[in-house]
Amino acid sequence: NMYSIEQIYTNTPMNNVTGLFVFYQEVNIQMLIKALNYCIRDNDSNRLQLGLNEDSSPFQYLANYVEESFKISTFSNTDEVFDFAQKIADTPIFGFYKKLYTVDVFTLPQNRGGFIFNFHHLISDAWTIQLLIDSALCHYLTLIGSDEVIPELPNYSYLDYTSSYEEYLKSNKYIKDKEFWKNTYSSLPTPITLPVSLSNEVDFLDCSATRKTFPFSQKEMNEIRKYCDDNKITLYSFFLAIHSLYL
Repeated sequence: NMYSIEQIYTNTPMNNVTGLFVFYQEVNIQMLIKALNYCIRDNDSNRLQLGLNEDSSPFQYLANYVEESFKISTFSNTDEVFDFAQKIADTPIFGFYKKLYTVDVFTLPQNRGGFIFNFHHLISDAWTIQLLIDSALCHYLTLIGSDEVIPELPNYSYLDYTSSYEEYLKSNKYIKDKEFWKNTYSSLPTPITLPVSLSNEVDFLDCSATRKTFPFSQKEMNEIRKYCDDNKITLYSFFLAIHSLYL
């Protein structure tokens, strides 16, 4: 799990999940800061923190919401923003009894600007970052009285999730589900592993990696989204399935 990985690779940014948003029109920075605070306030999982028991085992708790004054940086172009975002992504943020995220606000010429989310993977993932960005933008558009159609914000609550899960564990559905999966995996399938190549000079696995990007056109993305909507699956599930088939 994420905590075990953190204990093995201490003081590294490998569990950081970073998201960047740039406004390409004028932005009201003070309203943006207020919107970002609303985003943190309304999504309680953002405020999950870790503590330590007397036996050094970790426990999780929800910190109270406190309004923040986010750091504001000034840049002359987006290249500087991207460099700054990379530095943030490369900065470890794990710790006990402290926030597991950072939020940075920045300004650009012509009254433009934006923000950078950096969350530890213990409390967030890439999909969550996208949802948080959507949440912040919806709050911002509402605050500035935008004429744009603003979607209704879903009410994400980690506490509600844990309560519903506890109810599920006591339900008949859980008993049926448990029996179903127990029978389904009574004999385990052959595991699928990523191919690994080691040279004669290297006798250990390295966690470093590179990324290859395959951009889609707007038409292709619209077709993929329609397919996912029609089949009631997420984009993540779709691409994960494609990746599995490729392997």
